This record gives sequence, structure tokens and C-alpha cells, in this order.
Amino acid sequence: MSKYNDEQNLLIYRQEYEKKDKKHTVGSDLEITYKNEKIVIGKVSDIIHKDSGEDTYVLTDIALPENTTAKDYAKVKEITILYQGSTLNTDDWVVTDFDIAAKLPDKYTDISYNTNGKVDEDSV
Repeated sequence: MSKYNDEQNLLIYRQEYEKKDKKHTVGSDLEITYKNEKIVIGKVSDIIHKDSGEDTYVLTDIALPENTTAKDYAKVKEITILYQGSTLNTDDWVVTDFDIAAKLPDKYTDISYNTNGKVDEDSV
């Protein structure tokens, strides 16, 4: 099983919240850049989108074919699952809690995070 340091884990975590134009696709590598080195975390094997706004990215250590069989799954040695919950977008909240969505100020609809995992004050 791969081991990552805290900074690498943060970079992996941030992959869950990629900008819409950089969303991950099935079959692509999910990678991070750490100290000018590209590190492949895994192959995107499945993406699950829920109406609640949750996105799930299933990564495997090998690429899986489109019509995956039990024999294909048996070859997988490592699985990583990334969850993207709400992005403080009112569209996410309308499905799960309309009352909260109605009360969210517009300024929270596109919040960015800096590399320290803190809210980027310029985006608020």
C-alpha cells in the first residue's frame, strides 16, 4: 500500500475538488505534483455522481477494461476512494436541505482553498 506524507495527502485531497473544467475521467491517471515530481496515485476506474452533489472517484493501481469481470478485479492490488461532498454550492444543498440552501449567502458559492487547506480569503 502506498504511503504519502501530510503534504502529499493534502494534494491528493484537493484532487477531490478539481475545477469543473478539470474533472477527472474514467481511464485517466490521477496524479499530483510534489516537489516538481509527478506522482501517479492511481487510474480512475469509476466515477459516481449523486444528486446530493457528492462525487466519488474510485482509483485502482491498474487500468480496468470497460466491461470489467471478476478476473479483472482480482488483478487489482490497491484501491483508493476519493469523496467530494458539497462544494458550498446552493445546487448541492437544494437536494439535501432546501432550508439551508435558501439561507446560504451568494459569497459562499465559489470558495477556493490554498495549499495549506485554508480558505483563500481572496475567493470569499
